[in-house]
Amino acid sequence: MKSLGKVLFVMLLLGITMVGCDTPTPEKPAPAEQEQVEKPTEKPTTKPTEVPPEPTEAPATEPEPTAAVIAPDMQMVEFPSTDGTELKGEYYPPETGPAPVIVLLHQYPLDHETQWFAIAPWLQNRGLQDVVEPGEMPWGDPSWFPVVPEELNFGVLVFTFRGCQGGCQNANLPGNDRSLWAEDARAALSYASTLPGADPERIVAVGTSIGADGAVDGCLLVEEDGLHCAGAMSWSPGSYLEMPYAGSVELLTKKGVPVRCFAGDADGASAETCRSFSGEGYEIEIDPSSNHGIALVDPDIEIDTLNLLLAFLDETVGE
Repeated sequence: MKSLGKVLFVMLLLGITMVGCDTPTPEKPAPAEQEQVEKPTEKPTTKPTEVPPEPTEAPATEPEPTAAVIAPDMQMVEFPSTDGTELKGEYYPPETGPAPVIVLLHQYPLDHETQWFAIAPWLQNRGLQDVVEPGEMPWGDPSWFPVVPEELNFGVLVFTFRGCQGGCQNANLPGNDRSLWAEDARAALSYASTLPGADPERIVAVGTSIGADGAVDGCLLVEEDGLHCAGAMSWSPGSYLEMPYAGSVELLTKKGVPVRCFAGDADGASAETCRSFSGEGYEIEIDPSSNHGIALVDPDIEIDTLNLLLAFLDETVGE
């Protein structure tokens, strides 16, 4: 019995052992799936911030030149005509330049000193007109002259035709050749463009009687020389300088130069001369009076001659 008991005891132990061996080894839990972690998106490539260059000093800009004021005093001048004959005159400079220069051409038998002594400083408009002693004729008394607008800034050149110093009724012209006065006008307009403060593109001629023809003829001649005449105004022309007035006006207006003619209706030859041409760039004014040349500067006639002059200058060379 004891043997049987041992056997049973051994078998029991073996069973227990086998049971222990058959017990499956618990599987290791599968490793947890790794969470899908999104890779961070790549940062957008940005250009490095450009550091602005250090400001450099702006180049200094030169201030616009300020026109120098010219002394107002009248200047005595001399210049040669086209054949070398010396001509004398006076220059009333503009306040500042470059500015228009108005060339005033006198009539027979006067000279520049007796005709323009009041009108030249009035037109310059720089105070010299206030010291002019009134003359006996209306055109010699500046007290009734109209006010020149401040914005009109002119230089004024006056001169005497050859043989006319002190009066040209006895002028000794070779062969009585008045075309020499046309050459003097040509020389004066050319000279005017070289004066201190002058704008060579804005030279205007204004004349009476022989000077009325000289204004147009002189402008035409300097245009043919390659210079510029900005306008011509004639008071009482008469084709006095061997050049037909209408022919000179026609050629001049074709070059784009404006011309104005002014005469008294009862001053027959002058009014007829003004009416001898019509065309673009040419205008005429006829006063009912018989006044001739500088005598048209008179407060008692119908047309205001000096305001007519100012209007023409403003139209042709005003700012």
